[in-house]
Amino acid sequence: MKGLYSNIKDRIIAASLDQTYHNYVRQKDEWEKKVDIEAKEPHNLESAYMFRGGFGQVKAKLESEGYKIISLEEEAKLRMQEGVYSSISSFCELTREACVIIPNKGVYLTKNSPIMDDAKKATRRGKKNYLFGLTDKQVSKAIETGISINLQDDYYKIPTNKFGEDVLTDFAFGKIAKDYGLFLKEEGIDEIKVDFLGYKDIQCAKQIQSMNFASKFSITNHSLNRCGHYVTRGVRKIETYNTNDISKALKEINFSKLEKVLLEKLNKLSTQIQEVKK
Repeated sequence: MKGLYSNIKDRIIAASLDQTYHNYVRQKDEWEKKVDIEAKEPHNLESAYMFRGGFGQVKAKLESEGYKIISLEEEAKLRMQEGVYSSISSFCELTREACVIIPNKGVYLTKNSPIMDDAKKATRRGKKNYLFGLTDKQVSKAIETGISINLQDDYYKIPTNKFGEDVLTDFAFGKIAKDYGLFLKEEGIDEIKVDFLGYKDIQCAKQIQSMNFASKFSITNHSLNRCGHYVTRGVRKIETYNTNDISKALKEINFSKLEKVLLEKLNKLSTQIQEVKK
């Protein structure tokens, strides 16, 4: 029964994703940034995404507003926080990492994507269906912080209950790899597919694309040719302070009288906000 339920969930989310995408396509051709995740503990990450525009242009737009392109680890944190029915789980998203292909040597996953250094150029080439070729210097810089992926074929599968043990998922998701795997397992996903498509005879980089719940959160690469349903997502850290933090700071600068007044105002404001939410 679990398998049937998971299949029904997949269909619902896939249909929702398609409808959302086509609604955007029908709109007039202008960029729209949507903040869909507000910062909350423990991660305090605010997140916004954009559908329209090439990866390079959207990256620049998000960065101008204090966001950075989301990483696989940050995305996993927010997917666990928001759940599988949230927008971050419903969209296929480009992340900060890249796949680096070196002929006669192998494939690497890196957190230091060469494409991020010149995303507009990579996007222009992608639109023409050209790959983002790399110099030997770019390759060396990229794989310094990367791991080699032993691909017998173009893809392989990783059981979600082994995320904490697998080299790739441990690298991609960091300290939360095991917890993220268990989260996926609980949602009926027994394994994910890592699919780095072809071009093994060309030295190049392709940006990582993290698929949605309907696609079992598989990890693949993307040529930035604007094909398929994906968004570009940014995150930014929002620092939050409670009344104890403020009280301590005021005492350190000898504003004891002001401390009492401010805390009374903050507590009153907090009460008013809670009443409005009710």
